[in-house]
Amino acid sequence: AVVSTQSTGGVFCIVLNSQYYEDSTHVPELAVEQEQWLDQQLETARSRKYKHSLLFQHIPLFLQNPDEEKVYYNYSQPLRETMLKKFADAGISKIFCGHYHRNAGG
Repeated sequence: AVVSTQSTGGVFCIVLNSQYYEDSTHVPELAVEQEQWLDQQLETARSRKYKHSLLFQHIPLFLQNPDEEKVYYNYSQPLRETMLKKFADAGISKIFCGHYHRNAGG
């Protein structure tokens, strides 16, 4: 699993492989392992009271608002609700992501 955490200067960062939420068909054991790992990291974020707890992942939970429909660039609605609650409960204050390739200028 491509995941990691780092803390520095009161900031706790979690790096998550969001591709497993999109399709873990060929790696179900890695998806389960990551979910267990993520729960441990979120508990750390919750218990240590860092000044900031941040999450980095490729696929965004949503593009414009949490109630939008599922498209190629975001999570499905039931998973999105679950993850938003999980992150909020752990005190994650910012989620940084990519995947939306239509925002480049030139």
